Amino acid sequence: MADEPKYKNVKSVQTLHHDYEVNSYLAKGWFLLETYKTYDGPQDLHDSMNYVVAWDKDGDPIVPDKDWGY
Repeated sequence: MADEPKYKNVKSVQTLHHDYEVNSYLAKGWFLLETYKTYDGPQDLHDSMNYVVAWDKDGDPIVPDKDWGY
């Protein structure tokens, strides 16, 4: 059983960039799979956070309304 993937039932994955997006997905039943930073070098003044959320429930993924103001 040790060779079995930890998240074998994941049906959909989304990469998000803002915490309010992540909170909206989590409220709909998604789970946080991973977080990571990206850095584009000295010309980039800040790191960019990325959040990977996943859907592992039966049925189609529930995607929140995108009313985040952008």
